[in-house]
Amino acid sequence: MAGKGEKFVEGLIDRTKGDAIVDYRNGDEAVVKGIRDALKGKEVHYAYDAVSEKGSFQNISKVLAKEGSKITLVLPGKDYSDIPSNIEHSTTSVGIVHNGDIYKGTDGEAAAKEAGIKTGGREFGLAYNMKFL
Repeated sequence: MAGKGEKFVEGLIDRTKGDAIVDYRNGDEAVVKGIRDALKGKEVHYAYDAVSEKGSFQNISKVLAKEGSKITLVLPGKDYSDIPSNIEHSTTSVGIVHNGDIYKGTDGEAAAKEAGIKTGGREFGLAYNMKFL
């Protein structure tokens, strides 16, 4: 989804590898259709919604497989009740590497401490990102 930056993004993608551009300005139905067209009949089970508002997660939810799908969103505290119950969802916040513990003030805080898990700060960010290298 590139919006006004479509020409720029076109230079970054490789259509021979399945890359596609879907213009969100054409409306929700066009976005869903564009994603489905780009998938060419393949199922998708995992999504990272880097926008998490203005219809983005609702549109993504419409193209995820009916079974075994997960989506992670970037805006904590939002109402994600529009995500169907068959899709597991979570939030991912890079801010925890700057702001401390992810579980602070939640039920998970005690469990994390009991397990000896450091859940925030630079060490967390390093360990989390190392698994992708």
